[in-house]
Amino acid sequence: MEKFNLEIQYQKYLERVGFKESQMSDVQKKETKRAFFVEYLLRICEANEKLASIYFHHLLDIQMAIVKKIL
Repeated sequence: MEKFNLEIQYQKYLERVGFKESQMSDVQKKETKRAFFVEYLLRICEANEKLASIYFHHLLDIQMAIVKKIL
């Protein structure tokens, strides 16, 4: 399994949107990368919340099934 590399994801993002770092000022490079990293982090947090919610409800269902068998 390949180790996750955020820099590779950033380079793929630049390709998708048609940006080239070689054509950006230093400030533009820094702010573009910063914006990308923040957005990526937010998407990971959102995905984590959705997964946690799914698993939480699934675990509640399992717990309720066990409680019903006990009672």
